[in-house]
Amino acid sequence: PGRGGVRFTGEREVALRGCLALRTALRVLEPIGEFPAESSDQLYASARELPWEELIAPGQTIAVSASGRAPGLSHTRFVEQRTKDAIVDRLREVRGDRPDVELRSPDVLVVVHLGEGRGSVSLDLAGELLSNRGYRVRTVEAPLREALAAAVMLLSGWDGTTPFHDPLCGSGTVAAEPFLRTLAADESGPAPHRAPSRGAFRARGAQ
Repeated sequence: PGRGGVRFTGEREVALRGCLALRTALRVLEPIGEFPAESSDQLYASARELPWEELIAPGQTIAVSASGRAPGLSHTRFVEQRTKDAIVDRLREVRGDRPDVELRSPDVLVVVHLGEGRGSVSLDLAGELLSNRGYRVRTVEAPLREALAAAVMLLSGWDGTTPFHDPLCGSGTVAAEPFLRTLAADESGPAPHRAPSRGAFRARGAQ
């Protein structure tokens, strides 16, 4: 999974539960391909070989997010463009249509990571950062992400039965995590602030 990642296996229900319940993760990704990527042409050819017609339904929008670098592929915007071209060309050839690009809220978010001359392509199963809790009506300056705030809560040893004190609450990012946890049905159950409204699960018909 690369730096900062954790790999797990299981049925798709396990991945869906991860999207709903994980508090300290930013994304849940489903790997769909890994290949040598030492040049732009190699990246394009390898990405075009993937079965995009099975992953993206007609009429759905897409976006590509890239990270990392490889020899000759140091600009993430260029990697995103070449991967998008591969997807569009594959679908045009196989199905005769092409998906529209929607950068802000795509139906399917394709994530590309490069490192040590290799590339990996995954689908973002949630469609947005899992740190987006859904309770902010407007953006405020916060020193840390909600996922890190959840990690602070867990490391504190708070068990849910005693008051949680945050003497330096600032914008309330840390203090909100115990509140959200108590709203959940149980410690690992679906978090009330999250729903599979878009992303690869919706794109592939998950209920």
